[in-house]
Amino acid sequence: ISGLRDLGHGLEVFAEHRDPVRLAQGHVEEAPVRREHPIVVHALDLSGGDDSVWMLNGYFDEHSESLFSITAKKIHQTPVYTGMTALGVCLPNAAIESATKTLIRAVGYKGILDIGYRFDARDGLYKLLDVNPRLGATFRLFVGHNGMDVARAAYLHVTGQPVPVSSICTGRKWILEDADLVSCLQYYRDGVLNLRDWLGSYRGIQECAWYAAVDLMPFLRTCSSFSIRPFRKIFRKARALFRSASERVLRNAYAID
Repeated sequence: ISGLRDLGHGLEVFAEHRDPVRLAQGHVEEAPVRREHPIVVHALDLSGGDDSVWMLNGYFDEHSESLFSITAKKIHQTPVYTGMTALGVCLPNAAIESATKTLIRAVGYKGILDIGYRFDARDGLYKLLDVNPRLGATFRLFVGHNGMDVARAAYLHVTGQPVPVSSICTGRKWILEDADLVSCLQYYRDGVLNLRDWLGSYRGIQECAWYAAVDLMPFLRTCSSFSIRPFRKIFRKARALFRSASERVLRNAYAID
């Protein structure tokens, strides 16, 4: 904890520490602030590329013990530089896994978790970005060797069935096709992605958000919608110009009258 201030109506915490959750919790318990008052935690401004963002998807039981968890790293994001995963890869990260399990036990959470961190090269630590106590949009990136994911783990647990132990499929990639294409075009324009790296990033993709050989309709619908998107933008601009011109003509006509 780099700073702690009693505001009278709440508690202000500046956290930058190897175990900020535990220390913040300890300070809050000792601070002379009533529980109904808010705790304000100031976030750090972290720099780093897309590949500095790590994630964990997990499912925790009623004792806050992990029944399933897999870590992964972002390759591309949508919108660019910030946002959800457009292309990600499963990679083991013991530090993220340990920190997350410690956090979950500390707060007593149970259920599905989608959590993100950013690696801070300044001190070599992982800083918490966001915590989502729900099914994440990219949950199919986090699939174990036996096909297990957080949705299946949750279903098995709540129906009283055992959740099989699952290990990470290192190198597994998942892509959100349309979003990744748009993001990569922006990365390319910005000069942070060349054509070789762009194409190379698609090696090893094992699952797509829209494409599946057993059911092509979602992919075809997405392609159709994606292909007419530029024309929709042109139409909106043309309509706005027409409306503006019409209003100008009407104003001039009223002025003449």
